[in-house]
Amino acid sequence: MHGDTLLEKSLTVVFGPLFALAIAAWLWRLLVDEVGGLVADTFWPWFTSPPWWLPFAGAGGLCGVVLVALLLPSARPTRGAPAAPGWEEPSFDPAQFARMSPTAFEEACAELLVRDGFLDVRRVGGSGDLAADVLARDGEGRRVVVQCKRYLSPVGSGHLQRFNGTAVPEHGADLAVMVGLSGFTAPARAFAARHGIALVGDEELARWAVGTPLRAVLARPPDGGG
Repeated sequence: MHGDTLLEKSLTVVFGPLFALAIAAWLWRLLVDEVGGLVADTFWPWFTSPPWWLPFAGAGGLCGVVLVALLLPSARPTRGAPAAPGWEEPSFDPAQFARMSPTAFEEACAELLVRDGFLDVRRVGGSGDLAADVLARDGEGRRVVVQCKRYLSPVGSGHLQRFNGTAVPEHGADLAVMVGLSGFTAPARAFAARHGIALVGDEELARWAVGTPLRAVLARPPDGGG
C-alpha cells in the first residue's frame, strides 16, 4: 500500500507539469487560431478596405495637434520676466499712437519696455496714480518710473514739475522718464535737463517704436524742442 502511494506521488510529480504544459499549449493554439482569426476577420478589413473612419481619425488627429499647440507655453515674454535672447517683439507704427486711447498708449509703452528687456513691467496708470503710468526695473535693478502723455500738443513744463514732485518721493525712481506723443516745449525740456528727467519726445518715440532700444534712445542728446 505504501509503495502504491509513493508511485502515485511520483507519477503526479512527473506527469502533472507535462499535462499542465499540454493544456496551456492547446489553449494558446486555440487563442491564436480561433480568437486571433476572429479578430483579424472582424477588424482587419477596417484597416485594409476603404476606411469609413479615416475622415474622423484625420479630424481627431488635427484637433489633437491644435490642442497641443495651444497648450504649449508661449514663446512671447511675459511682463516681469526678461525677454529671451534674440527675441524681437513686433514694432509699432508711430502713426498708431495718435489713434490710441491714453490707456492703450500706456500699454504700448509697457510693451516696448518688455521688448527691451526691462523687468517687473507694470502699467499702473489711472485714478490716484500720482503721475506714474508704468513702473519697471532695468537689468541692474534700478527703479524706472514712466509717465505717458498722449497729447496732440507739446507737453509743457507744468506737467514736468508735477512729475518731478512724485517720481522720486512717491515712487522711489532711480530713472524718471516722460513720454510725450507730440514732444515737449522748450521750457519743459529745460526743466527736465535741470532735474534729470529723461524725455522721449515725438522723434525719440518714433525711433523707440520701430526697434531702437530705450537705452539707445535716451543716450542720444535731443536735437531741440519738440
